[in-house]
Order: sequence, then structure tokens, then C-alpha cells
Amino acid sequence: MGRTKKLIDEFIEKRAKGDNFLVISTKFKLLLKGINADEITDDTPDDPEIIEKIIKLAEILEISLKN
Repeated sequence: MGRTKKLIDEFIEKRAKGDNFLVISTKFKLLLKGINADEITDDTPDDPEIIEKIIKLAEILEISLKN
């Protein structure tokens, strides 16, 4: 548990770079992919489908994720 939350946080941080507007638009982009970033916590069970969606979206946007 917790990998999904870490990936989301890293994805948002790297894409937004501190810009609040980009934080909101990134969360919205995730929501369009079926991922509600605000509802996923460290205690949320990791879902391989969600993790794959995050990784694919990061690849499309040329964002490298460590997790």
C-alpha cells in the first residue's frame, strides 16, 4: 500500500513545479483518466490498473517517475 499515492504525488510535483494552476489541471487530467488524486491515501490498496495509468500518462507527458 502507498505506492499509488507516492506515484501520484511525484507526478503532480514534477508536472506542476509549484504552480497551483498546474496542480489543479494535473489533478483534473488524472480525474479524466479515472483517478481521483484527492481520494487516494497511503492506506488505499495499490491497484495495478491505476499504477499503469499513471505511468503511461507520465510517459506521454515525458515525466520520469522514480517509483
